Amino acid sequence: MSRRLVLGVHRVLCHLPAELLPEVQCAPCIQGAVSYQRSPAALNQLSRGSRPFAASVCQNQSQAAQASITTEPASPPDWPEASQEQDVPAEQYSHSGRITGPYVVTPKPVFAVVELGPTQFKVTPDDLVYSEKLKGVDVGDEVSLNRVLLLGNAKTTMIGRPCIPGAKVMAVVEEQFLNGKVLIFKKRRRKNSRRLNGHRQELTGLRITDVHGLEAAASGNVP
Repeated sequence: MSRRLVLGVHRVLCHLPAELLPEVQCAPCIQGAVSYQRSPAALNQLSRGSRPFAASVCQNQSQAAQASITTEPASPPDWPEASQEQDVPAEQYSHSGRITGPYVVTPKPVFAVVELGPTQFKVTPDDLVYSEKLKGVDVGDEVSLNRVLLLGNAKTTMIGRPCIPGAKVMAVVEEQFLNGKVLIFKKRRRKNSRRLNGHRQELTGLRITDVHGLEAAASGNVP
């Protein structure tokens, strides 16, 4: 006879809360479980007619178990506040300087895979990429992207574990803007509940100006 069956019969006969069931055992409930195995209808008759017989044994045990359990109100967990905004972590880039006048980007036969926030971009000089907002920078600022996962050209390829030491990608902030609106619609059927919200993600446009570190990584001269 399974313990689960005995606990189920114990709940029906003695009306104990669920947290007290593993603490209390009594002979009438074991007898009721045996009767239930023979005929499920016998348990209904037992719960209607033999309630005082079961209660005379279990009430003392249940009162003792309830006295041993402290009923302190549980404090709600300290969950972090949810936010729809997604920004690039500050450790993935650093401010290098500022460009005030026009600039020209010289193409180079080299590429890199750089990580910005949750996204990885394959970039070459003079590419334009859009990522989540970079905090603390403005249009015209030059930034250094430090999370370089891969470097390569036509002859060699360097793979980081996960990053390549000493490698970096230089970029210039060309624009800070809001992406198109995304509608978030939630409905609970048969509850007369509808909610429509809009969200516009902040984005940063970066012009890739240079890729550093391939020669040093290929020769082994890394800091």
